Amino acid sequence: MKYVRKRDGKLEPFDQERITNAIWKAAKAVGGKDREQAKRISDQVVAELKRRFGEDGVPTVEEIQDIVEKMLIENGHARTAKAYILYRKQHQDMRELAALLSSADLVDQYLEVEDWRVKENSNMSYSLQGLNNYLSSTVIAKYWISRIYPPNIAEAHFAGDMHIHDLGVLGPYCVGWDIS
Repeated sequence: MKYVRKRDGKLEPFDQERITNAIWKAAKAVGGKDREQAKRISDQVVAELKRRFGEDGVPTVEEIQDIVEKMLIENGHARTAKAYILYRKQHQDMRELAALLSSADLVDQYLEVEDWRVKENSNMSYSLQGLNNYLSSTVIAKYWISRIYPPNIAEAHFAGDMHIHDLGVLGPYCVGWDIS
């Protein structure tokens, strides 16, 4: 392996030490004490990468991480695999949140009315307060859809099978309850 393809598509020199370090961090998180074991597993990961991609292949970061998980489980390190998976998920969440919170982009989306949610609330005018509401509701909506609602509901919302109105509000705002 000479290169790895990063999430942004760029190529970076392949570095087995990064795999070893990631395995070691996960192992330490669950009480592991043998860094050499992390090195042995990273050797197996590299062997599997070479088998799948050849000497000159360029695996993606995600493909490497998938193989790390597989090797941890196959070697009987389920607790370390779980820690690795959780760490991976946390970093995915942080990347998504960082992308979401790119403040300049969010403000531009509002100012240029690029996002339909700018006009979702008919009680909120296109104004400075509207911008503040848009920014806070974007963060709150991301939290609700990723942490509160079950995955099947979130998927239905994103697929357009259903729409969760006022997702960016922490409590009911507009409701149509029968009061009789």
